Amino acid sequence: MSFLDEIAAKLAAAGVGTVGGNIFLGSHAVIPSGDGPYITLLETGGSAPTRIQNQTAANTQRPTAQVVVRAKSYATARSKSKEAYLALDGLFNVTLSGTYYQSVTARQEPTDIGLDDQQRPRIVFNIDAEKNPS
Repeated sequence: MSFLDEIAAKLAAAGVGTVGGNIFLGSHAVIPSGDGPYITLLETGGSAPTRIQNQTAANTQRPTAQVVVRAKSYATARSKSKEAYLALDGLFNVTLSGTYYQSVTARQEPTDIGLDDQQRPRIVFNIDAEKNPS
């Protein structure tokens, strides 16, 4: 399973949404034109993996993602982004979809980045993770 799939599954398990219903993965996802709220998870590159001493294989991977929430009203987008934030920030020593994660933490508080192309407010935050290679 990919990093985004594992994060989406965590959001779904926490009751934040459903994958393919209102949680979408990647920049290629087609976001419905409805009121939402809709969550999009986007990979943002991350840092190089950690290695121990002279090992060439990665000890842990450090992916990052941006969580984008859009909805017809600002209050709805803000509320749903807070749900996602609380579900993802501060996870330590957990297994997500069979992959061990040392941590998943938010990089910043949810932030307003303006309207999407359908004039829906967008609230975003980024997450950092450290996990076993998968």
